[in-house]
Amino acid sequence: MQSTKLQVDSIIPNPDQPRTVFDSDELNGLAVSIKENGLIQPIVVEQAGDLYILIDGERRWRAHQIAGIKEIEVVIRPASNHNGADRLTHALVANVQRASMGYVDEARAYERLVKQYGNIDAVSKKTGISDATIYARLYLLELAPGVQELYNLKKLPFDLSVISLLKKLSKDDQEKLASISVSRGWKTTTILRAGSKMFNKAGGKIATPKVRVVKEIPKGAKFDALVMLSLTKEKINVSEEAKVAARATCKACPLYAEAGPKICNQCPLPDFLGRLAGK
Repeated sequence: MQSTKLQVDSIIPNPDQPRTVFDSDELNGLAVSIKENGLIQPIVVEQAGDLYILIDGERRWRAHQIAGIKEIEVVIRPASNHNGADRLTHALVANVQRASMGYVDEARAYERLVKQYGNIDAVSKKTGISDATIYARLYLLELAPGVQELYNLKKLPFDLSVISLLKKLSKDDQEKLASISVSRGWKTTTILRAGSKMFNKAGGKIATPKVRVVKEIPKGAKFDALVMLSLTKEKINVSEEAKVAARATCKACPLYAEAGPKICNQCPLPDFLGRLAGK
């Protein structure tokens, strides 16, 4: 598509923009750069009557406003007709590809797309983002609001063992542990150690998980969430798409090499798979 120029004030933000966090220092720096060097890549818009909806390039558009530049180079794409799902998908993929989106903004976008397209596998195919990534992000939506905010700002490590531990704590303890971790710059290992003490103090037993083994582990099999689920459920019926996503998620886990009932009992994935299977 060829680019053209539009008045900055004829463009409105994308109502389906999944991203909510924009760093003011980065925007100011981008505004200076654009003022001195010009815009390297046009933004993408969609016509809506006399106005244009911003599809990709909100940071560049905001930077033009800061710099006081009245016109901006754009590519006008055909109007979407899927109740905003296309706009959301395009904006989500653009942000994820730049690794500039908050984890919870990303999770909420996936949640909306799952409702729109019916299931996680359909969203994965539409966006090109793996099932495992989508499942992992969705876990965050079960945490306390304050913890979600810190994850959205990427101030906490995105580690499934940390997320699993946080989910076992009360909402107040989640926020307390998250706040201390950020203020003291704790890494994954320290957070897990402090969180385990907090959980044990509250009456939990992270160190001695209750696991009812009903089957033997298949010889030569690598332990993962699916094996864990098979040990604790008499019968499971998980879709092939969910199995592929689960295996990919487990392989990405830093504890995969040490996986076993004790470790995997602390992970949210087996329970999540059990809910998917309707058990």
